[in-house]
Amino acid sequence: MESLVSRFHLSGQDQKSFAQSNGISKGKLHYWIKKLAAPSKTAPSGQSANFIPLEVGQASTARFIVIRCASGVEIEIPL
Repeated sequence: MESLVSRFHLSGQDQKSFAQSNGISKGKLHYWIKKLAAPSKTAPSGQSANFIPLEVGQASTARFIVIRCASGVEIEIPL
């Protein structure tokens, strides 16, 4: 289901359309989206296991992506 939910996030479709095109109910897709978005119980205490999905559009002319954290840490990812 993780793979299916990942494909949903990248698809740009609404839940109903994606579920129909993949042969599952909208309710089942919604359940797994919520379940997999829940914080991990294995994360160290005091740390969040939540991540925000990052999508790179086709029209981007950037050669890299820079992620700037509130702590001042910067992560540069080449494309």
